[in-house]
Amino acid sequence: MSIRNTWGNLRSVERRLVIGVGVLLFIVANIIWVRPRFADWGTTKKRVETARETLRNFEKEISGADKIKKSIAQLEEKGGGVQQEDQANNFSRELQAQAAESRVNITGTSKQQWKTNEFFVELIQTISVQSREEQLVDFLYSLSSGDSMIRVRDLPLRPDPPRQQLSGNIKFVASYQKAQKKRETKPAAGTTQTAPKTETKPETPKK
Repeated sequence: MSIRNTWGNLRSVERRLVIGVGVLLFIVANIIWVRPRFADWGTTKKRVETARETLRNFEKEISGADKIKKSIAQLEEKGGGVQQEDQANNFSRELQAQAAESRVNITGTSKQQWKTNEFFVELIQTISVQSREEQLVDFLYSLSSGDSMIRVRDLPLRPDPPRQQLSGNIKFVASYQKAQKKRETKPAAGTTQTAPKTETKPETPKK
């Protein structure tokens, strides 16, 4: 018996009951499986918008790469490049020279500390100073305005007992480019190296 014949044989009350049960099952299925997933559309839409915004930002940065390279080249020509490792020896000398020029009294100097990674060397040194406010500001400003790559990491200050000058310990940090080690050239395969010839002087006859 086909479904059409079965449906035709049902009375109106039975048909209404079947339709009611079907609607009820549809509502229950939506409540269990469909309704809890409504929030997923908003989450997915938000993720798509975030991904598109990130892509736009990346494309904008990539399009300006040539401009950034030109700016870096200009800064390096003006002395803004990171200094070589061998210039780190002038770290203390530069601090003392600028302190003398700004009339800042250095009362103590700590031992230098080194931190290094694959590309850079970071040199840290703490100095104790005593000076007036104007002189100290000139000292710090002059160090930061040059190409010394010296910056202040810690600056605790306090007035001295007469309250006429400031005193404290200033921690300075300078970054330097790590010198690249030269690679030793190995002889090509199949070649032999000969030791350099040494000249032998004839012995003078004994008298």
